Amino acid sequence: MKKNILPLTFCLAALCLTGCRGKQTSDPTSNKDTVELNANTVPSSLDSVADQPDLPTQDKLNTIQRERTFRTNEQEEGYDNYLYCTNSLQVEWPEAIAHCGNIKPLQDSLLVHLFNAPRAKTFEKAAEYFLSRPLFLEFEINSPYKVITPNKIKYDEGTNKWRTHVSAELAMTSPELAVFRIMKSGYSGGAHGWYGATYLTFDKQASRIWSIQDAFLPQKRKQLLRLVNRRIEKRIKQNTALLPATALTTFYPNKQGITFVFQPYEIASYAEGIVEINVPYAELNGMLHPDFKACLQHPDRFHFLQKSSH
Repeated sequence: MKKNILPLTFCLAALCLTGCRGKQTSDPTSNKDTVELNANTVPSSLDSVADQPDLPTQDKLNTIQRERTFRTNEQEEGYDNYLYCTNSLQVEWPEAIAHCGNIKPLQDSLLVHLFNAPRAKTFEKAAEYFLSRPLFLEFEINSPYKVITPNKIKYDEGTNKWRTHVSAELAMTSPELAVFRIMKSGYSGGAHGWYGATYLTFDKQASRIWSIQDAFLPQKRKQLLRLVNRRIEKRIKQNTALLPATALTTFYPNKQGITFVFQPYEIASYAEGIVEINVPYAELNGMLHPDFKACLQHPDRFHFLQKSSH
């Protein structure tokens, strides 16, 4: 079993391209309804994205949904039809959070984890960069392509439909913390797609993100990993096909303890999906940063929002 890392290593591992050119099919769109592009016409970096107007400030989460579909002008060698790709996002973008005067660290972290855009100044600029680049450019498919207007999309039988999707939503809130769940998924050919989840735990009072490196004491991290692996061993004895963890990367607090999250292929097969290992607070005694521990003193005040599942 191979370890996989989000996001593009997932799609590289899943990629299994077969087929032949096959019969020619008619162009399902007309040029007047599309915009012709190629690899040289899309932004090559964030710096080349034109400045976008920022979102208006609201005292609530700003829910944003966008989608853009591309299609190659010609059939690619190795495929028996046109190649489509849809980029989409659904994001609850925080404009203001109760009891917090500065949410910029949270916004910056969301930009990094959603779009891998650490230098983006606004959500709009980072989102435009993501939406403007079809996934097939990552595989050196550089043929001219078009942006298809939604009402003109017409898939033929055997159409190659690639996709990439990112989302962020508020998963848990308390007077001290706000936890965001970030999901990434996609499909680029082969037997199945790829997906994974990352959590951001934001300290409202300190205006900071609690990462694995910050939330747990450095001298206790090896002990923490052994503790998680003992929990994994219990699952293995229950006939769950898991492997020992070699690293801890993402987590979220809950009412009973800390849940450590592992992506498909990280400690299990793709079929096992996202694996969550919960460690009770009692077993984490002496491992938590004092300031992070202070945020967990009242887990009864944690409110989980049931919006989506893994």
